[in-house]
Amino acid sequence: MTQGDADGRTALHIACCGGNIGIVRYLLTVGANVHAKDRFDRTPLIDAIENDHHEIISMLRTCGAHLHWEPRLIGEKMCAATVMGDIKRLQSYRLAGADISQANFSGQTALHFASLHRRTETIKYLLEYGADPRCADMLGQIPADLAKISPTRPKRMSEQSKEQSKTELLTLLDL
Repeated sequence: MTQGDADGRTALHIACCGGNIGIVRYLLTVGANVHAKDRFDRTPLIDAIENDHHEIISMLRTCGAHLHWEPRLIGEKMCAATVMGDIKRLQSYRLAGADISQANFSGQTALHFASLHRRTETIKYLLEYGADPRCADMLGQIPADLAKISPTRPKRMSEQSKEQSKTELLTLLDL
C-alpha cells in the first residue's frame, strides 16, 4: 500500500485524484497511508481538494488526514480560487479543515479578493462560513476598503447599476 510510482504517488494519491470513491474506501480499509507525500510534497488530501472530490475529502479527514502545507500557502490557494469565482474549491478547502479566513503572504484573505473582484456569491459563501469582514491585511485594508476602490464589472453597466453593485457589496460586508 505504500509503494509509489517514480514521483512517489501511491495508489491512494491516484484514486483521490481520479475521484474513485470505491477504490479510496478499499485502500483506506486495507491501511493505505493518508499522510503519504509524493516528491512534490502533495498528499492524497491535496489531490482530493484540487479535484473537488468532497466525499473523498470527508473520508480522508475521518481517517486522520490533515492539511500539512504552511497556512499562508493555503491562504494563497484560497485567494486564487476566489479570483476565479471557484466556490467549489473554497468548499473543498473548508471541508479539509482550512480556516476560511486564512491570510496569504500579504495578509489578504479570500474575502479581500472576493471584495476586490466583486464576487458577490463568493462573499456570501465566505461570510456564511465565518470569514472575518474586519480582518486587515498588511496595509491595514479590510475587505470593504477594497470593495470601495475596485473597478465595477461588467464595464457596460450603467452608473446607477455600478452604484447599486457597490452598495450591495458594502451591505454584505456590513459597513
